[in-house]
Amino acid sequence: MGKFVKIVFIVMVNFLLVAPLWSKEGSQKQGKMKYEAQGCDACHGETGKGDGPAAIGLDPRPPDFCTSTKHHTDAGMMTMIRDGGAKMGHSPLMPAYGNKLSEKDILDIIAYIKSLCS
Repeated sequence: MGKFVKIVFIVMVNFLLVAPLWSKEGSQKQGKMKYEAQGCDACHGETGKGDGPAAIGLDPRPPDFCTSTKHHTDAGMMTMIRDGGAKMGHSPLMPAYGNKLSEKDILDIIAYIKSLCS
C-alpha cells in the first residue's frame, strides 16, 4: 500500500507542475473579440493578411501572419503584442499593449491569430 501512495503522490505532484502549462492556451473565440476590440484588424486585417483599411498608409506595412517568418512562436508574438514594434526592432507604428491587455488576453489573441492560418 505504501508504494501505491507514493506513486499517486508523484503523479499528483507532476500534474500540478505541468497543469499551469496547459492553462497557457488561449481561447480563439475570446481572441477574435479582443483582436477586433483593440483595433488589430484596422491594420492587420480581418484575416491577418496585413490588409486592414489603415494599412494602406503604413510604411512598413503590417505582415501577413500566415507567411511572415518573424515572431512565429507564441513567445515572439507575446513579446511583440506586449512590448510593441519599436522594442522588438520593428515598426514603431505597432503599439505596445502590455499596459492594456493581460497575459491571458494576449494569449487569446495569439490563439485567434494562429487559427487564421490553419
